[in-house]
Amino acid sequence: MQAQKEAPNTPSVLAVVELTHRLSELDQRAAGIAEYAHSRWPVEGLVLPADVRLQAGDLPELLSHAAGKVSEAAQAAAHVRVSARQVKSTAHNEAGQPTDTEGTLADDFPAAEAPAADASAAAAARFVDDAEHLIAQAHARTLGKESP
Repeated sequence: MQAQKEAPNTPSVLAVVELTHRLSELDQRAAGIAEYAHSRWPVEGLVLPADVRLQAGDLPELLSHAAGKVSEAAQAAAHVRVSARQVKSTAHNEAGQPTDTEGTLADDFPAAEAPAADASAAAAARFVDDAEHLIAQAHARTLGKESP
């Protein structure tokens, strides 16, 4: 992950790396549910026929909402990366102290970016939690029908 290379020990970046692992697991779970649904109700196109709709219930919506949450998590993770990049690119004077764009000493300049990165990492975690919950609901809908 590029952000990890840019800011390897930043807590918000480490949190996003962990979320990436959770998303990878969710991807596998969602793929299994989607395979099950497609094998049980093969459909061409984006419109579900009424009989399939009755049988599938809210499974398509759950998977769609989970995908939206994953997208939101990715966007929040991108914000963490931008914040990490801004911290890394902070200018320094000859003594190695951080400065702002006008050369004024800014002892806490990198720390100023930390709240934004932390907030974005927390948002990403909430979105991943939401996606996890939706995938769990989708999996529960498939139980009793057959195991995905």
